[in-house]
Amino acid sequence: MRGLGLIRPLKQKSFALGICRYFNQFKWQEKGSSNKLDEKIIQKQCKQDIQEIYHRGIKWSFSRSSGPGGQNVNKLNTKVALHIDLKRKLNISQEIIDAIYSNNSQYFNKKGELILRSQRFRTQEANQRDCLKKLHELITEANNSLVKKEPSYKQTQRVKTMIEAYNERRIQKKRQHSEKKKARKTQFQPN
Repeated sequence: MRGLGLIRPLKQKSFALGICRYFNQFKWQEKGSSNKLDEKIIQKQCKQDIQEIYHRGIKWSFSRSSGPGGQNVNKLNTKVALHIDLKRKLNISQEIIDAIYSNNSQYFNKKGELILRSQRFRTQEANQRDCLKKLHELITEANNSLVKKEPSYKQTQRVKTMIEAYNERRIQKKRQHSEKKKARKTQFQPN
């Protein structure tokens, strides 16, 4: 399988660890653990998890690229399409899947598979890396969109002043309505 040759370029620590985190393949023990042995175990586990993702989660298809490139375009299948069923194959929370779908529904087919394509580079391996990078970016973007940010001090003060102004207008309207009703009443004078 040609996809297995892609493990070599993914040795970059941040990218591999990022994929492992978002696919929830490794149970992180302690947040503050800085032990060198733990770090090696995590890296080894990440490599195994990435291989497992290739074996069971991602289907690759290759075709000829379009655009300029001369003989390279005409002879080699360098265009890469990544097919993955997020719901069945990967252990990702449903909220993240929904966020990915709501923001990027054009990447999904009728079966519910996520399809990412790349033909930017001259080699299959580089285009595979580009597809994985796109997948990683989609997942991180969806994850970041779910994180609720705390409002700044300025924003909270602005909201408070808006609420106070609204309440003042509301009470003023109530007073005007009350005065209008009082003006309608006629004073009863006994004879």
